[in-house]
Amino acid sequence: MHKPSKEQIMEWTESPVTIELKTLLLVERREAREARSVDAYHPFQPQRTQEVLANLNGAIESLDLVIAALDGEGLLEIEDDSDEIEDARFE
Repeated sequence: MHKPSKEQIMEWTESPVTIELKTLLLVERREAREARSVDAYHPFQPQRTQEVLANLNGAIESLDLVIAALDGEGLLEIEDDSDEIEDARFE
């Protein structure tokens, strides 16, 4: 697999498309955080409340990872000869 250069990664992170996608994801993350305080509570159903909170927390964590990648975080640390790239494809 061809690894993009540092310049290509910087160009990608500064692209208007990437910036717009990041903006949309930031809005989704904000809405998920707000839902934790209001929409998660199910009166007299503690298990349902915990299930909804777990799902929202998982979604927020996933959005955080994608937003960080759109900023270029972690994209330069993986080395070409690393098995990490192959392992990540099949997880």
